Amino acid sequence: MRFRAPPRRPVWWRARRPPPRAEPRPSRASTSSNSRKENADRRKRAEELEGRNAKLVAELLRAEVVADGRLADPADLLDGADTTTLLDDDGAPDPEKVKTAVTELLTRKPHYAKRISGDVGQGARPGPADPNEELWGIIQSRTR
Repeated sequence: MRFRAPPRRPVWWRARRPPPRAEPRPSRASTSSNSRKENADRRKRAEELEGRNAKLVAELLRAEVVADGRLADPADLLDGADTTTLLDDDGAPDPEKVKTAVTELLTRKPHYAKRISGDVGQGARPGPADPNEELWGIIQSRTR
């Protein structure tokens, strides 16, 4: 058997080649290092955005607990609990879940409730200096 050389391409084949590029193509090594750098930058940016998103969600949860108004300190609920249970499917705080969690916490630990402030109707009341004057005023108003 004789070895046969592959067929030669015709002359017109060379004429149809695209013209050489003015800019040389980047080597594979530089392309892969550029893509690695870009991917590292994107990962870093994504981590920063996730951290910022987590802070915003935590602040929204705190605002939701404050808006509920039954806890003296919102940290009582948020510090010890898994906050992911208080979020809806989109990752935003769910007011109904927050109310339920606050109610459950207050049933377990009622001393976490907000204290009543202001006048509760007990103790000495400011009034006239002489109690007889008040009595005399009541008698006169009924006799007229």
